[in-house]
This record gives sequence, C-alpha cells and structure tokens, in this order.
Amino acid sequence: MQEVGLIINQILQQKKMWNRCRQLLIIDKWNELVGREIGAVTRAKQVNKKVIHVLVKDSTWSYHLTLLKPQLLEKINRFAGEAMIKDIIFQIGDVGQTGMNVNEHKASGQPGSDEECFLEKIRNLKKLVSSND
Repeated sequence: MQEVGLIINQILQQKKMWNRCRQLLIIDKWNELVGREIGAVTRAKQVNKKVIHVLVKDSTWSYHLTLLKPQLLEKINRFAGEAMIKDIIFQIGDVGQTGMNVNEHKASGQPGSDEECFLEKIRNLKKLVSSND
C-alpha cells in the first residue's frame, strides 16, 4: 500500500504543492522543533519566500531568539530535509493558543484556516497509508 503514499507525493510535487505542504508542516510542528520553553512564548505564523514569520510574547524573548536564530534555522531545515527556510522574522504579538495543533484547534470550536484543513487532510492520508501497510 506504500504505492498510495508515493502517488500522493508525486501528485503534490506535480501540482507544486509539495513545498507548501512541508512549509505548513514546519508551522504545525513548531513547538516540537523549538522545544517547550520557546514554544510557550512563540507562535509560527506563516512561511513566505523561505522566511518564517514568528510571533513572540515580548521584546526580551525576541532579542534572545534572534541570538538563537542560527540554531533554530538548523533545526528547522534538518526537519525539512533541505534548506527550506533562509530566515526567521520575530514579531512582537499575541502568541495566543501556542502549540495548538489542528485537532485541538477543531475541538476548541474556533474556525480553522484553509491551511489547517489542508494539513489535516495530509495527516489523514498519511494515517490511511500507514494503516494499510
């Protein structure tokens, strides 16, 4: 049944959606990538032109994270399997519901974005492929 997984990957690549899918996975896995302490005071907002935009609780954290930028970029790109992210922009903002994955977001009753729905569909496809192996 791995053939289904390969077909999905090929379709995503042909439709030029593969990179966008991986960018969304980076956002979704942000807390796992950066760790609990940093994840508690940040929220990955979006990836645009190889730059990830991250909301940060306050200026003190923003300063410290700027110093950690090379290490964070290395972790992110190792997870992606290539140099997918070239820079991180830290912005002071409401980190809100940090660490909430798509399922938790749905359980909260808040409307989800198209990107969150797309991520959920990708996860469901991966589960389907894994369960049929």
